Amino acid sequence: MTHTPNYSPPASRSGHLIPFRGRHPSLNINQNLLWKSGNVYIMDNHRAAMWCWLQEISPDQVVGLLHVDEHYDTKYSRMDEWKENLPPLRGLTIEEYLQLEFKVEFGLVVPIIQWDNYLSLFFELFPQQVCRSIFATQNEGDKPNVPHARFVEAWKVPENLDYWLDQDAKSWIVNIDLDYFFCDQDGVRKLMYSHEYINSFFRSLQRVREAGKVACLTICLTPDEGYTGGWAQAEALCDRACAILGIPFSLPPPQAAD
Repeated sequence: MTHTPNYSPPASRSGHLIPFRGRHPSLNINQNLLWKSGNVYIMDNHRAAMWCWLQEISPDQVVGLLHVDEHYDTKYSRMDEWKENLPPLRGLTIEEYLQLEFKVEFGLVVPIIQWDNYLSLFFELFPQQVCRSIFATQNEGDKPNVPHARFVEAWKVPENLDYWLDQDAKSWIVNIDLDYFFCDQDGVRKLMYSHEYINSFFRSLQRVREAGKVACLTICLTPDEGYTGGWAQAEALCDRACAILGIPFSLPPPQAAD
């Protein structure tokens, strides 16, 4: 199956690519938020990330990929089935991409692209487009099955991030899930890192952006209680990151329906 139809440059549209649906659970497949400004995309469910990357990189462009996330997001359990049921992805609207489905046991139809397999699918479908990958994670999930993967320790990230991204590739996809910054404490999700760590991380990232090294930046809130402690905590961290990065993102005030 061919996965590289005629490439068209990304649309200039900014703002909410999916109308904000409220502060509802994201879980495995619910997409309540997808927002864009330039080559920056912010979402609540990480399954949309691969679609965003395909809007920003051309079929012949080779990039590095930095993945900062509690999880690897590289599940492989049904890879052959997923690939067999996927059409060419370039050129799909976000709605078409999210609606891709396949049939599993007992006739159940489920989405192909989910929060834990979109990255392994990207590596499988576009293997020639990623020359380096760096994973800063909490080692949750299936490890990526790619020879270029490099695994880094959390304490090394803020000081070395801009150095790594300056050395290994001309341009990078930077893929961040805010659940990376949280941990369980007495049954409650709380920030695991200091304000200094978080500020240093995003300042380093901003230096890379200013140097023109970032082809696409995707930030996922993952606002479920078990990952970031809920929408309020995820939004507070996202607001701090966006302030440092100069990203004009905000959500409307919570309503009773949220």
